[in-house]
Amino acid sequence: MKWKCKICGYIHEQGKPSVIVMNKWDLIEKDTHTINQFEEKLKEDLKFMDYYKSIYISAKTGQRVGKLFEMINNVYSESCKRITTGMLNNV
Repeated sequence: MKWKCKICGYIHEQGKPSVIVMNKWDLIEKDTHTINQFEEKLKEDLKFMDYYKSIYISAKTGQRVGKLFEMINNVYSESCKRITTGMLNNV
């Protein structure tokens, strides 16, 4: 996954919000720990970019595709928020 980390590095350097989409989730043989294992691997590979959001979809079956656009809109709106100096000082 080294080349993917390089792409994420470019995104991180530009300070862009990020949604990591795992497609073809319908083809993965899963058990109760599968998604946790994938998440742990992502956290390790992208530890420099701990603000990303991830979602596991199947474009073929439509699984979670509706949630994908909801997540994209949410990440974008959060990235547009500005924190005033006063609020930052209070924190």
